[in-house]
Amino acid sequence: MKFKSMRAIALAGVLAASALTGCGINKDATVAVLGNQEIKLGVANFYARYQQASFSDYISYYASYYQYEDPWHEDLMSSGDTTENSIKSSVMETVHEWYTLKAHMDEYKVALTDEQEEKIKKAATDFMEANSEEALAELGATQEIVEEVLRLNTIQHMMREAIIADVDTNVSDAEANMRAYSIITIPIGTHYEADGSQKEYTDDEVQQMTAKAKEFVARAKSADDKTYEDLAKEYEYTASSATYDADNDTLDAQLKEALDGLKAGEDATLVTTDANLYIVKITAETDKEATENNRKSIISDRQDKKYNEVLSKWQEDDGWEIKEKVWSKVVFDDFFSTSTEEDTENGTEVGTETSTQ
Repeated sequence: MKFKSMRAIALAGVLAASALTGCGINKDATVAVLGNQEIKLGVANFYARYQQASFSDYISYYASYYQYEDPWHEDLMSSGDTTENSIKSSVMETVHEWYTLKAHMDEYKVALTDEQEEKIKKAATDFMEANSEEALAELGATQEIVEEVLRLNTIQHMMREAIIADVDTNVSDAEANMRAYSIITIPIGTHYEADGSQKEYTDDEVQQMTAKAKEFVARAKSADDKTYEDLAKEYEYTASSATYDADNDTLDAQLKEALDGLKAGEDATLVTTDANLYIVKITAETDKEATENNRKSIISDRQDKKYNEVLSKWQEDDGWEIKEKVWSKVVFDDFFSTSTEEDTENGTEVGTETSTQ
């Protein structure tokens, strides 16, 4: 699990806290080391508690729905670890990323301007003034810590832009092209009975379903008065639309091969695999909207690859060390009740109230 970074933080409308678990830590303690840089617990703790606040509504809902007494220490994210540890692990990945990029700013001639520093200071001041003393204590927030988190996050965005600046953004029409198709999927392998049990279709049942699918294909060729979708309803099938590109590796291999051999305007065809029957037809050689979105996605993937390659190279044997005994002092015992006010140019304003459940 990896969090998206923020361009800036602007939290507002915080009410009184009822449990102050975040205020007892030593914010100046060293929680991690990167080379000669000592990372203070205050920065990592504040960002962790900010992420805790972001997830609190979600976690609180599941705690109530599944009647978990201690949801922060359940594996609600299916990560193989507790929710608390999953969030804290991702927070430390981000903190490691922040300070790695900060250490390499000179290589890309990245520097914060006086104007940016003023904006960071103002955003931090607005945050401190908008929050109650109780909530600030719960978050472990100080003016200096909030400014540092904003500064590190701004550096991350600037460094990313600098790193990906020379990535090739030219994507050929052939590479970007997304073909559109209609598909009906008929499972012929395992299925669930009304009582919830899982069973295999018998050979006779598969033959009957195959015969019905072949009848549909034959009808589709001559039923000029019915659309593909209308005919599907008549046969109690569900038809759906989708797109794919030449490099698609998520489609069943036999299905993709069949689609590649079809052209727009041709009759529907039946594709049989071990698990499913597919009735498919190409509806457009190029879906313009999907193609342009795919072009953007290809460029984004190239940029992500370049950024991650550079970051990974810097982080190889960089001596990053987490002081686990110090980091273990950050615990999630309570909830934050959050409500989104509005998205702003600097970030998302969130109203936060701490409570114990």
